[in-house]
Amino acid sequence: MQNKINTTTKVVIKEDYNSDLCYDIMNENICYLLTELDLYCEIKNNSFVNIIEELQTSKNYNNNYKDKKIVNAIGYSQSDWQEYTLYYNKDNVNKSYLKQLIKLLEKSFTHLNNYIAYVNELVTIDNKTYSSETTECFGFCVNKIEFPESENIIKEFDEQFDIKYDIIECRIS
Repeated sequence: MQNKINTTTKVVIKEDYNSDLCYDIMNENICYLLTELDLYCEIKNNSFVNIIEELQTSKNYNNNYKDKKIVNAIGYSQSDWQEYTLYYNKDNVNKSYLKQLIKLLEKSFTHLNNYIAYVNELVTIDNKTYSSETTECFGFCVNKIEFPESENIIKEFDEQFDIKYDIIECRIS
């Protein structure tokens, strides 16, 4: 009698509450844009870590800045807020970078969604399924959507990683 053996690859995605990946990526992007743009930024709420201040140690407010943009970031509790005031010259600023910076600053108090994907092999022998230990593990984030659904998370996983799988589960609360 010959055993019927079938192997499948399974991916299980879960929320990763211990990762700062989204926060780190957002801060790196803000830092990059601030160093590339000729502008000065002030904040109003000093209760939070001010990454902008660290970047601007060599920048001073320039009286030649003619334009000003106020960017408000609002979180989910009363104390989660920040007001950024950007001083710049609209004729000399990279408008695309400025638009990206404003969008990132506005979202600085919104949900940052970190996930971890576990990949393992399932072996079925005569209708009994056995699971291997996790063979690979991938951390990733979804920061384009504030409250992503399972299909958004799976789509982002597929875009970031070239993993061939037979089954995928997204276990989020």
